[in-house]
Amino acid sequence: MYHYEDPFGSASHALHPALSDHYKCPPDVYYPLVQPFLDHETYVKWALGYRPWQLHCYGDPGCGKTTFAAKAVEDLRKRYSGTDVRLASVFLRQPVTHEHATFVEDFLALVYAQLSSTAQSPSTDSTSLYDDYRTACRKGFAYLERLERIRAALHNLLSSTKHSFLVLDGYDFLDAASRMLLDHELKDSHVRNLSLLITRRLPAYQPERALPGCDGCGKEDFDVYWQCEDCLDLPRKDRFSVCYDCKEKGELCPKDGHSTSRLREPYTRVDMNISKPCWPIRNYDDETTGTLMETFIAREIGREYGLVEDQGTSDVDPLQAVSLDLVRPISENSWGNINIAKLRLDEAYTSGSLVHTDKVNDRLPRSLINFFDFEIERIASQSPTLRELALLCIAAVTVLEGEATVDVLEQLTHTERAKSQALASHPVRSIEDILYAANGLL
Repeated sequence: MYHYEDPFGSASHALHPALSDHYKCPPDVYYPLVQPFLDHETYVKWALGYRPWQLHCYGDPGCGKTTFAAKAVEDLRKRYSGTDVRLASVFLRQPVTHEHATFVEDFLALVYAQLSSTAQSPSTDSTSLYDDYRTACRKGFAYLERLERIRAALHNLLSSTKHSFLVLDGYDFLDAASRMLLDHELKDSHVRNLSLLITRRLPAYQPERALPGCDGCGKEDFDVYWQCEDCLDLPRKDRFSVCYDCKEKGELCPKDGHSTSRLREPYTRVDMNISKPCWPIRNYDDETTGTLMETFIAREIGREYGLVEDQGTSDVDPLQAVSLDLVRPISENSWGNINIAKLRLDEAYTSGSLVHTDKVNDRLPRSLINFFDFEIERIASQSPTLRELALLCIAAVTVLEGEATVDVLEQLTHTERAKSQALASHPVRSIEDILYAANGLL
């Protein structure tokens, strides 16, 4: 059946339009907003490689996730320059709501192409397996056959290398079907010496992971830790746990018979919030205080009015050049979101005055309304069931003051969900359904 070249399969192969292997940051990006995340213990430990967990970096729409992903790629490239550690990156550019099979196949092929091109000496086996895949493409083999071949080539390449990294940005462009297919392909990535970083609007849903305190130093504020293997069958509160620092100091489990037990990280994913770059900073020369977000806003104002050099090469501290009285109202009304801060600045420039940016109006600026309109349009483009579910829940929480619990949300929407034919025939199975349908707005 496949003894000839398929005229369709032998045509030049076009990559799925949602896929790209790079992202070029805009020239006005303020990198100090990103650097603290790259210095965070969780990212630093992940970037060492050989970790049995994936790093999922989540944040609100417009908080700078793609910029962070691009800087992470740059950081990893510098860290491992001249070594045989390989790096691949995938930036999703548009929603994936159809052609799921093609998307997964092309995703694996794109990752293989990058890892093999950076390999100092690609294995003969993986090259041969990839040639088999290309032959299957030319001869028009069925999708499952092509997928098995590109998967085999990629897995062989990963197993033959010291270590590899993959950065995936734009996970929220995937619909439920493509998420499930891609999650299956990336499951147990650490087994194949692949460290995976994903950026997304929401962390993957799971019951809250109870973080232990360190039994060595008493530290409690950490996301990554080690536990005694022989303690894993005990109740959580009785397991011996240590932070990275104490593990490196040689702390061992004091329980009888556990002194020679191995320590391991008992989780497969760590979530890291990168949505609010509001760390406090201090200039000790003149006691100026502020946050990184306020420094960013001050720089933007300074550039607009010629108080700070446009390319950011000036030694002038933006918070010295621009009064905090002008900056803070914009920062407070931006909720730590970079895109919203830019939109509020544009609104202030258009109005010709920064003095009254804290004035309370009866409506949001038009630019902000357009920002949220775009997000609502993305929700509206979903299936009728997901669209109705998301809009119903968003409307429900707007009547509340403060945060809504899952129980309160269920009670608020129970009657309307029962009235809806679409929701009655496709009942909600988990709060995860609602969170994904709302696409980061809840």
